[in-house]
Amino acid sequence: MLSLPSFTCIPGWLYVPLFNGIIFLLVMTAVVQGYKGSIYQWNASRATRFIGALLVVFLILYIGLRPTTSFREYPDFCDTFNYKGSILALKALNPPSWLSSIDWGGEWFYGCIESFSAFYADEHLAFLIAALSYVGCAALFCKRTFDAHWFLPFLMICAAFSFFSYGVNGVRNGMAASMLILALSYRDKLWVAALLCFLAVGVHKSMYLLIGSSILAWKITNPKLYIVGWVLCILAAAVGGGSLSTAIASSGFFDDPRLSHYGVRDLNSGGYYTGFRADFLLYSSLPIITGWYFFIRRGYRDKTYLWLFNIYVTSNAFWILMMYASFSNRFAQLSWFIMPIVLIYPWLKVRVWKDQSQKLAGFLLICYAYTFFSSFILPLVA
Repeated sequence: MLSLPSFTCIPGWLYVPLFNGIIFLLVMTAVVQGYKGSIYQWNASRATRFIGALLVVFLILYIGLRPTTSFREYPDFCDTFNYKGSILALKALNPPSWLSSIDWGGEWFYGCIESFSAFYADEHLAFLIAALSYVGCAALFCKRTFDAHWFLPFLMICAAFSFFSYGVNGVRNGMAASMLILALSYRDKLWVAALLCFLAVGVHKSMYLLIGSSILAWKITNPKLYIVGWVLCILAAAVGGGSLSTAIASSGFFDDPRLSHYGVRDLNSGGYYTGFRADFLLYSSLPIITGWYFFIRRGYRDKTYLWLFNIYVTSNAFWILMMYASFSNRFAQLSWFIMPIVLIYPWLKVRVWKDQSQKLAGFLLICYAYTFFSSFILPLVA
């Protein structure tokens, strides 16, 4: 039986702040390089790419080997202990083989990982494999899409306010979304994209929404239509309120009982009632404003960017319709996984201004503002 170590030497009160501090320092370094006018050279340098490689390895180990001693010690890892409980329950079953404990009609791929971990190791093996997929697939997408400039997009992904939370709590959701994001980089090899999508759905069925958004964005490419649709969804949510999310959840169109649970507006559901979240709407609008500027004002056209933008808008529009639901953050996260990539993409692919490095520095501060507020300011006033 393999027993993996964990970072129990790091106390619970320091675990998340340590991650936030590292990302803050890296973001501020990028901002300084931007104001110096050298962010593009800095981002593509060997030294920066080496730091990026170290960051990837560190995050895989830091997230994958997080302590699971007790919820009291590590309250930020709430769902981690639910996953640990599932693995311990599999150990107690002890069927003839680990393959016999898998629900092959459900989310089978994560079931394989969890069952294999239960039979031959402990919960840390499953978490390490999940972290390897979560962090590694995101890094590989950035490398395939941005080549030598991959570090800054990857840093933007890590700097999203929900990144660490979905690595340690939304384990399957985060793992599946990263696999699907990697699939989006294989426009030239659709069989690889299809295989990754198949595996992603085998980890979490919510990826059907992103796959559907990807197919729609492949067929219909006009960004104006998506922006108009996004605005109409805001109006529909404002008028329809909670009844709209309840109607969608109970329609039976989505063959997943979890949607019925998450989608119902219920103050006592154990989640949190969100209501009309103007702050999340403002946060979600940043990629749309950026896309509108580059597409409409500048006439910029890039097939990959156009595709990613339309996928983001479609999936974010679905969250808007479900905004009043309990656990609506789970729906929002389906689009927020793609958000950092959509934000940074045109800045690294096209030069619009002579002082673009300085403008990019300011843009990074805007993108990081919500994360900074939620990570450093909100804990002080809460």
